[in-house]
Amino acid sequence: MRISDSLLFVLDPDSRNFIKLISLNNLSLIKDLCLKGRGPEEYGMICRFELLEPRKIGFYDDLNTTYYEADIKSNQYNLKTTLNRNLKIEKERVANTVRVNDCFVSSGLFQNKGRLLISSMDSIGLCEYVDDYPIDDYPKMSTMNKGMAYQTHFTNSINGYFTGYTLASGEIFFYSKNGNGIVTENAYQLFTPNFTPNSNFGYGVVFAKESCTGFLDVVSKDDFIYALYSGRTRKEFGMEAYMGNKIFIFTHSGVPVEYYELDVDIRTFDVDENGTIYALTINPYPQLVKFPTK
Repeated sequence: MRISDSLLFVLDPDSRNFIKLISLNNLSLIKDLCLKGRGPEEYGMICRFELLEPRKIGFYDDLNTTYYEADIKSNQYNLKTTLNRNLKIEKERVANTVRVNDCFVSSGLFQNKGRLLISSMDSIGLCEYVDDYPIDDYPKMSTMNKGMAYQTHFTNSINGYFTGYTLASGEIFFYSKNGNGIVTENAYQLFTPNFTPNSNFGYGVVFAKESCTGFLDVVSKDDFIYALYSGRTRKEFGMEAYMGNKIFIFTHSGVPVEYYELDVDIRTFDVDENGTIYALTINPYPQLVKFPTK
């Protein structure tokens, strides 16, 4: 979820539209956005979105291998696409993408060495791979399986800084983009994942129930990065392993600043200009909760 002024944006992959636009004042539905489908102005699979500006969203369509940016028009709340870039690359599987200044940074199931793929704004042929998977964790596992196990999600970019994080391996990375390329400012791995290759599919991974769940959602703001962490196992908590109550706060370069422990488990959240945390909890139905921090 993300908030902007009096609007609440919620990802709802189980409905006919991927994103719901809700009034933050009375929690009434304003409009459904991003209709599912394979036709014109429809989207195949959106797993995450970011609010780039108060009324501008960015997201990657996994099935159509396309990154989009769209303005939300104030009159009818319709989407107007401002950027549409297909990132399909032969023999590669792009899973998540963020735009950083004049390039795209993607994660996915890559055949070649490297966990991140950089491509320019104007040519998919200009690509380079950067960073690598932890060499001490299952060094004999194929790159394809590592790509699945260490699949990285991204926050939006602010002043050339962006953050990557993983659900299955408890990692969080703080990157910057400059003239020399992508620089890792800081990186933390909170646990080593337990997983086994899935021979039925050849490339997939079955995560062990004993393995921890890592970072659930990370929010990038002008001053700080807020990271929601689970640290729970499915063996002990079941599906509640995908909830958490720990929020770590970092600078954009990854220096730890503060830590919050909430009294309610949440799944996703955002932070307003006053530092108030808005979050979605499920108990047993989705509810919006608010945590003043000042």
